[in-house]
Amino acid sequence: MWKANSEFDQKGPPNLHNIRHIRLPWRLLRVATSAPMATVLTVLAEGFEELEAIAPIDLLRRANISVTVAALNESPCVIGRTGIALQPETTLAAALQHNYDLIVLPGGPGVCHLRANPRIRELVLRQQAR
Repeated sequence: MWKANSEFDQKGPPNLHNIRHIRLPWRLLRVATSAPMATVLTVLAEGFEELEAIAPIDLLRRANISVTVAALNESPCVIGRTGIALQPETTLAAALQHNYDLIVLPGGPGVCHLRANPRIRELVLRQQAR
């Protein structure tokens, strides 16, 4: 026989019709929306692990964070570990003109290309110094 173990079980689910709307003062809303948007750079190298690239890009963009996807090389398309091709928005050379709050370097077999590139090392050291 079932027995209620908690207050929620004893009272049942809350009545959603009794919930009052919460109002946010306009001046607080303006402060919240005027904050600068966070920026993220994701660098893709040939052989990148697709899930380690696509999942962070998707989740960050859903959170309204500005994500820039850059190719390590000048190629218009970067092939991942399992053959999925992504078209980056820019190249690393162009992306280095800006500062970012976060750098995403997806792993996989392509990480050897990231480690061998002196621009990536410079980018990481510059990010660490910020």
